[in-house]
Amino acid sequence: MAALSERDRESVSLFVDEMKADRAQRKWSQAELARQAHCSESSIAMVESYQRPPTASLAKALDKAFGTSGTYARMERRLRNLPFPASFRSFAPHEAEAATLSTHEHSLVPGLLQTPEYARAVLQTKPNASDDEVESLVTARLARQSVLGRDDPPAPLMYALIDEGALNRPVAPPAVMHDQLAHLVDLSRKPHVTIQVVPYDAGGHSGCWARSSSLTAPARRVSCSSRTLQAGASPRTRLPSRRSCCASMPFVVRRCPRVPHGP
Repeated sequence: MAALSERDRESVSLFVDEMKADRAQRKWSQAELARQAHCSESSIAMVESYQRPPTASLAKALDKAFGTSGTYARMERRLRNLPFPASFRSFAPHEAEAATLSTHEHSLVPGLLQTPEYARAVLQTKPNASDDEVESLVTARLARQSVLGRDDPPAPLMYALIDEGALNRPVAPPAVMHDQLAHLVDLSRKPHVTIQVVPYDAGGHSGCWARSSSLTAPARRVSCSSRTLQAGASPRTRLPSRRSCCASMPFVVRRCPRVPHGP
């Protein structure tokens, strides 16, 4: 696993410095701290050597081992954006405060709409990712979803456009896929969530070039984040018209018998 970038090292340095200081004060080795915190010695070593950022579970374990009453948990919360790709981090804070959110996905269910089990199955495909890293990524993704349950200010209006292929792709066991589709149906019944699907018979369209997300902030400024699939594709890809090629979620679930159902 590659070490953290210089910028990320600066972000994590306070956590690491405090961790080393508390360990030194007690004259604990990394192995002893791992024993006291009930975690692996490698997880301690990798954080102290800036090989990866701390996870929520490690921060909680350190608070218990050091008796620091939530100090490490509070520091870790400030680092929640680190598991995200660098290109997404500037988008994440705006997403949490958005008045409207729009997303288009052609390969997977959008992250804001994923179940924990589906998210874990997707994130486990990341090359060379350790179990702890996967759990950190899952935690970060689920934390983003809290925006859809926000009370003050009210939750944003959510518009999700999903290619039918994403619903048919078995990225997880049948029971997980079934629960993910059921979750989408439940979400689509919420008054502030609209989920529409681009059917196969829409054929080729410009949305095939990129996944994209956009938002409207309370001040009506618009920010956009997209990941292109082909060299030279525009980062602001025009999506197909919802009116011309989208169907409601219950309809698409019924017309896709190949999507496996759990027990």
